[in-house]
Amino acid sequence: MSDRHLIEIVAADLRYLRYQWDETIDDHSLRRSSPVLRRLLVDNELQRAWKAAGFKKEPRITASSLARTLSLIRKNSITFAAAGGARYQGIEVRTPVMVNYAADDSEIAKLAAAGVPEETVGLRAFIEAPCIVVKGCIVSRRILIQYVANKLGGGSLGSWAPPHTKRVALLVVRQGRSRDTSSWQECRLLRTAFRWTGVGAR
Repeated sequence: MSDRHLIEIVAADLRYLRYQWDETIDDHSLRRSSPVLRRLLVDNELQRAWKAAGFKKEPRITASSLARTLSLIRKNSITFAAAGGARYQGIEVRTPVMVNYAADDSEIAKLAAAGVPEETVGLRAFIEAPCIVVKGCIVSRRILIQYVANKLGGGSLGSWAPPHTKRVALLVVRQGRSRDTSSWQECRLLRTAFRWTGVGAR
């Protein structure tokens, strides 16, 4: 692929995300958006196009972050936390945190004072940053986007997924499932997890 062609494709993908992506987690939105994010972020097309266009270093991205939360709460005390949010049936959820103990008033006040945490970082740091924590296990944006796009998106690679992404999926699914959860319900859980990446929620 020529540099010019790459730049055109990436520019078109960015326009789609900016003007058409509705940031919901329904089937059709996920099918269209997750492969785009995989190409831009996991397959590194955004960085390659950035350099091909003559820019230096890497893009800077402002997004929701778990850095503040992880600085205030030990990861092993976190049952669930997410960097992003989701819009579903008219409801928007942002940066949820669940812990496995009763927080005292001072800790609650510190978390409330932090507000909705954001940070501006380089592209690589953004991709590798934690997007969810499930029972003390930290999951990066790269791993979650890769698994959801491969498993559920329009660019599916069948049942293939690297072993570490399979472990992530199991963690996410087990956090929200019961023993009789169907495959369809597991897909719903992973669709929700995809919005926890914080890619679109700011």
